[in-house]
Amino acid sequence: MLVAATEQQAVVRYEQGRPEELRWRDESWRVLDVPTRIGVHDDAAYSPLVTHLPSPWPGWRFTARSDDGTSYVFDIRELSDGRCEVLRVYE
Repeated sequence: MLVAATEQQAVVRYEQGRPEELRWRDESWRVLDVPTRIGVHDDAAYSPLVTHLPSPWPGWRFTARSDDGTSYVFDIRELSDGRCEVLRVYE
């Protein structure tokens, strides 16, 4: 179930290049699983028939738990300067 469809900024702490902790809506969320890369990457291969390539945006999907025990699946998009946006949150 979709909890939130938003583009709110968040702060992500990375460990070995992967999200480890998320600070969103004034709460800390600890990543529980192995994050999965999502989004379109610069090195993606496309058919020559594609005339309008999608804009690349690197992101992650992961499950995280807050201090009160609530768990959600997050889709985030990485921005410049180490910032990110929370795109969708699932229950």
